Formats: sequence, structure tokens, C-alpha cells
Amino acid sequence: MRFAPIFLFATLCLFSLSPARAASPQDIRDCDVNVDYARADPACARIADDENELLQARVVAHLGRAFFSFNRNELDRASQETEEALNLDRNSAKAYEMRGSIFLRRSDWTRASADFDQQLKLTPNDARAHHNRAYARRNLGDWDGVVDDEDQAVRLDPLYAEAWHGRGYAYAHKGDLAHALADYNEAIRLKPDNAPALISRGGLYRNRGDLDLALADYDVAVKSDPKSADARYNRGSIFADKGDPDHALADFEVAIGLNPRLALGYYARARIRATKGDEDGAIADYDTAIGLDPKLAIAYHNRAGAYLRKGDIKRALADADQAVKLDPSAARSYWGRGLILSAKSDFDRAYADLNEAIKRAPQMAMPYHARGRIYLYRRDIKHALADYDEAIRLDPKFAAAYMDRADINAANGAPDLAIDDYDRVLELQPKNAIALMHRSRAYQAKGEHERAELDLAEALALDPHASQK
Repeated sequence: MRFAPIFLFATLCLFSLSPARAASPQDIRDCDVNVDYARADPACARIADDENELLQARVVAHLGRAFFSFNRNELDRASQETEEALNLDRNSAKAYEMRGSIFLRRSDWTRASADFDQQLKLTPNDARAHHNRAYARRNLGDWDGVVDDEDQAVRLDPLYAEAWHGRGYAYAHKGDLAHALADYNEAIRLKPDNAPALISRGGLYRNRGDLDLALADYDVAVKSDPKSADARYNRGSIFADKGDPDHALADFEVAIGLNPRLALGYYARARIRATKGDEDGAIADYDTAIGLDPKLAIAYHNRAGAYLRKGDIKRALADADQAVKLDPSAARSYWGRGLILSAKSDFDRAYADLNEAIKRAPQMAMPYHARGRIYLYRRDIKHALADYDEAIRLDPKFAAAYMDRADINAANGAPDLAIDDYDRVLELQPKNAIALMHRSRAYQAKGEHERAELDLAEALALDPHASQK
């Protein structure tokens, strides 16, 4: 289950400066996080650098400068000022919070967690410290630790919407979707425009197939945070799921514009381009996605498919191998490689890959269909039909499986069964000229010449070369 990421860095709340011996009243007023940076930073610098100043005032002044630098993403300077504060006072909980926040932004989860540990030793009832440590633990894969910290955060502050969301996120990754949904609901009740929580709840709805509920959440998330690339990406994914490629493409374009480093945005746009027949554009987007995230296995898998459709078997197989290497637990990786191996007539290896795909995901229809074609190549009609039956049972809208089963029945003297399946193909794909041509032949075999002629005429109108297929 995939969720859009949330970013919950601490906001440092500086306490008021103690009365100072040396600082001017103006510097004391200006060294404040709510004052314009151009006035506040120099004022804090004068207090921080004055050795005659009260120690606590200097600590707060250094942290003020760290906070200003943090907000300007000047992390080296923020780190330097925080270390100055800690050199003056090793028991400053705010300094550990600031340094932990810097480590979070630098994705140094272990050191961030250690600093929040230290902060919590000094201020054990700080809900935000528990929440921030939960974020670090989440990125370390410690989901039980995340739940424990967010439990403490919501106990200490029941109105802390971000903590409810954080705990729900952890429950979802632990597979406890009921508790995840309850926590997402509470986070959104407390803060109805909470875009990260709306995105996460939308992801939960999407994964259980409630696309309309998911779309409603993503719509609100986009309105709440128009600059959220994640909200646009996720809404685009729902449009794609609902068969609306134009709206999907529009959202993916905006997502990429908002975050040009969003690998999944390029991946998603590539899929839409592929459905529109733009294989070269799709490959270009998969290239970009892989360049941004070389471990994105699904991008290799899909680029392999694009290369296969272009007839570039060598590159297709190289990508399929890489997809299996990066994600050896994914059934789709073995299915994709099995298709490519079949295309190069390496049927024994293809058969092994398709068996592995079925073993890993027995509810996935496509590997059965692909294996059925191998059985057909081996003239094992019984097992081919069994695999096509199973593919159709798992996916009643699988047109290619109906088509292949119909062709077997037509070739084996069962035109009625064949016509039933051709009918189903044409319900799903009304302009399928090949299905019309093959049904025409089945009607001809039954002696229903008028129906055969009607299908033949319609097939040729759609594709003048249909009679050769």
C-alpha cells in the first residue's frame, strides 16, 4: 500500500529572553521569531556573541539564529548555531529539538531519533517531541515505535491532528486498516483541510477499491494545498484508475511542475503516454523516473513493456531482469519477464517465470493467460483452456483471454462456445476487427452465412486487412 509522504518538521517555539545585563532593549525585542529576519538575525547575533550577556539569553539567541537559518534552508549555519547553543547549555531541550529537526531535513533518521530521545529525557511530556521522534522512527522502519510515540503525542495533546495522522499512517503500514482509518478520520475531523491526512485516507480508500471516496479526498487535498505535488499525483492516479487519461495526464503534468524531482510523477505520466500510443514519450519519462530513483522497480518493469511493444527484446529483457533484481517478491516482475522470454521463444524460462508469478500472486489473472499461451504452443490444449478459464474467472473483463479461448474452441469444432466468447470480446471492445473476423468464420462454420457476412463487412470496414489476421 502506497501513501503520499508527510513532512512534519518541528517548529521551534522560542521562549522569551530573560532580563539581560548587556543587551539593548531593542535587541531583546527584535531577537524574536515573529520579527522580520533582517532585524531579528543581527539582533540575535549581538546577544549571542556578547560574553557579558546572561548564558540563557545567549542560548536562546543562538537558537533564534538557528531557527531563521533552518527556515531559509541554510542547514550548515543552523547546525553551527545549534552547536553553539549546546556548548553553552548541554541541557537545552530546545537545542536538541532544533538539531533533531535539522537531522530530519537531512534525512539522517538515526541521529534525529537520538536527539529527540535526549529532548524527551529533559521534557518527557512534550507531545511534539514524541511526534517528531515518530517521524524519524517511521523512516527507520520502526512502526511499533511510531505507534508508541504517537500514542503518547495524542494522549498529551488530543487535539494534535498531525499525531493522529502519524499514528494512522503507522497502523496502515502494519496492516491494521481499521485503526488507520479511524485515526485518519480523527485527524481530518480536527483539521478538515489537513492535506497529508486526506492524501493518506484517499490512499486507503483507493487500495480497497473505493475510487469515488478516494477522489473526493484528493479533491479536497488539492483545494487545501494547491502546491502539493503529492495531492496532484494521487488524484491523477485515481483518474487513471477510473479510465480518464486526460484528467490524469493534466494532474501528472502539474505534479511534475510543482516537484520536478517527483520520480513517481514521471512514471505515472509515462503510463498515460503509453496508453495513448506514445511509446517514445513513455520511455523518455521512464528514463527520467529511473534517473531520479534508480531503485524504482516498477519503472523498469513498465519500460521493459514499452521496449517489448517496440520490438526491442534485448533492452526489454535487460529491464525485466533489473525489475526482478530490485523487487524479487513482486509477481508482476516475473510475469513481465515471462512475457518477454515468450516473445524470444525461450519458453522453458518463460514458463518458470510465469509459474513463479502465479505462486506469488495466485489472484493475478495475467500470468495464467500468458502461461496458457505457452501450453497452446506446446499443443497442450487441456491445460491452455484451464489457464484461460482461470484468467477469466479472476478478471471477467479480460478480453484477450476470451479471444484466445474462443480461438481454441473454434479450431476444435465448438463454434457455439467460440461465438459466446467472441460476443464477450466485442462487448468489451466493440471495434475489435479481429474478433469480428473470427466470429464471422465461426458463424460460417455453423452455416449461418448471413451473420457471417455481416461480421465480415463490419470487420473489413474497421480494418481492410482483417481477413489476413
